[in-house]
Amino acid sequence: MDINFWVNSLLVTLMLFAIVMLFAIMWWVIVFVLYAPSFRLRKLRKLIREDNMEFNEILAEKSRLHIEKANTQLQYDKLVIKKAEVDQQIKENEKLLEKTKLQLRAETDSLNMLNEFLNTPAGKKWLAVYSSKLIAEETLEQESNK
Repeated sequence: MDINFWVNSLLVTLMLFAIVMLFAIMWWVIVFVLYAPSFRLRKLRKLIREDNMEFNEILAEKSRLHIEKANTQLQYDKLVIKKAEVDQQIKENEKLLEKTKLQLRAETDSLNMLNEFLNTPAGKKWLAVYSSKLIAEETLEQESNK
């Protein structure tokens, strides 16, 4: 066999190897340059979607807490209004109590003065006259009813 045959065989083998390597390189270029970014993009979209779901859950929780806070504030405001009404009622009752105490004191003073007057000779005379007048009026009334 001659040397040209071996050189030609070697060249053909190297050419076939170069073509296979070229196809392999093209395959990896296609996979990494064209497919990989779309894969990464899908992965990123999935991560973004998950983050958005977490963010929406956080927003929902925040909204729920705001609503709960508003309800609590409303209950507090109702309690403050109720307390103000009760305080107003207490003030009115205290005024009424003071007024009643003053009336009771005035009536007690009047009764004490009447008692002192009735213990005097003029008071005893007036009581006797007034009693006889009342007895007479009752007698007349009973007779007119019969």
